Amino acid sequence: MISEISGNLSAFNKKLKEIVDKEIQNKSEVLIDKTQDLFFDICKGTPIKTGHARKNWFMKVDEPDSKIISKEENEDISRSQAIREAEKDNEKAADIKFNIKENDSIYIYNNVPYIRKLEDGSSKQAPSGMVALSLAKFSREMK
Repeated sequence: MISEISGNLSAFNKKLKEIVDKEIQNKSEVLIDKTQDLFFDICKGTPIKTGHARKNWFMKVDEPDSKIISKEENEDISRSQAIREAEKDNEKAADIKFNIKENDSIYIYNNVPYIRKLEDGSSKQAPSGMVALSLAKFSREMK
């Protein structure tokens, strides 16, 4: 009888561990999905004149880098074409299935020199900025 209880307890513990591991994986996937949504919200909220600022949003695990897509690479194009191009580039940048481990960080960043001015409302297209608004939405959705 004791060995039967012990065997059942071992099976129970194994099943419980499987459930907990699956729940942790599910929460990680939700966090990744919501972080990608945050990235897209920030990108879409970024004002467009040439598309340069919007094309320079990146998302990376572990640490950001100093990458900037140059203005030469980002030729002067129409506003609607700039929007389409920037969205396509941002989708590629975020179309990553991260292998996130506990305590890893995901960075969303933009290295263009005037990004802070845009966030502070220098553009009539986004007078309230884009990052703070997107983070507030993210925070509400994560509650």
